[in-house]
Amino acid sequence: HILQTSAGFVREKIDDIYERLKTSQTNINKGDGAIATEAKVDGSVDASINNEAIVGDSIANEAKKVIVLHLGVNYRVKHFQIEQCAFNDATFRVPDERGYQPHRECIFEGDESACHELGKCFNTTLDVQNLCQEMQTYNETIVSKDPGRFVCNYTYCVSLDRCHSANMCNNGEEDMFHSLFIHVPPFEVVSEDRQLDFILKIMQSIEQQVSGSK
Repeated sequence: HILQTSAGFVREKIDDIYERLKTSQTNINKGDGAIATEAKVDGSVDASINNEAIVGDSIANEAKKVIVLHLGVNYRVKHFQIEQCAFNDATFRVPDERGYQPHRECIFEGDESACHELGKCFNTTLDVQNLCQEMQTYNETIVSKDPGRFVCNYTYCVSLDRCHSANMCNNGEEDMFHSLFIHVPPFEVVSEDRQLDFILKIMQSIEQQVSGSK
């Protein structure tokens, strides 16, 4: 269901998702590596990119890895972009749907434990180069290190931070929480069926990677 493209909404939704992920491990989703769509944030134009962020919500039991998958539409590309990282920098060329238009503002303010300085890079715990190689049957697939600075970057930055915090609460064991953002082209460029096939295949590749089966 289409809701809202805004930094505030994204933050509220992601915080809710990660709270439930951390506190509901015993209220399990039985599927291995299951990834379900929680909300779709559709929207406004950022001078260079139209953004559509999908907040993925996975609930897993204590023995399972959790993947939070985000998708956003980049109307200016003809390929799939697997995003390596996000930046602690909110610079919106246009206001979001709540009228928020920051310029070089920290998504997270710095503190002694987090060191969230402006522009800090947050990297996914997944091996995106390996995922890209796995997806070379889709010759439109590349690794990107620049998700922009609009709501897509904001979404990914918040998710990666929450993912890191959740893993820090895991008593030093291996990472149980992983987040990934993928920019996709519009359906006019790559058909909906092909995009659905791509997402299914990359979900399978992610599951194999985090389970150590490949």
